[in-house]
Amino acid sequence: MSKAQVIERWWLESGREQCSTCGHSYVYESGYYCAGCDAELCSICVEVVVAAEVYCGQCLNDQSVEA
Repeated sequence: MSKAQVIERWWLESGREQCSTCGHSYVYESGYYCAGCDAELCSICVEVVVAAEVYCGQCLNDQSVEA
């Protein structure tokens, strides 16, 4: 029988990276970067923005002609 391996829980550690918004420390693997300015952010300060524009078939064709 082999000895049980210890699972390292790196996501529970405080980490060495520091969030530029709140100053919270976090591990590198769980961090994010701002798409606009490349600032380091922790998972608490992240704001995900999803935008979608909806067009009917006619307007979509009109848009592609204008572009």
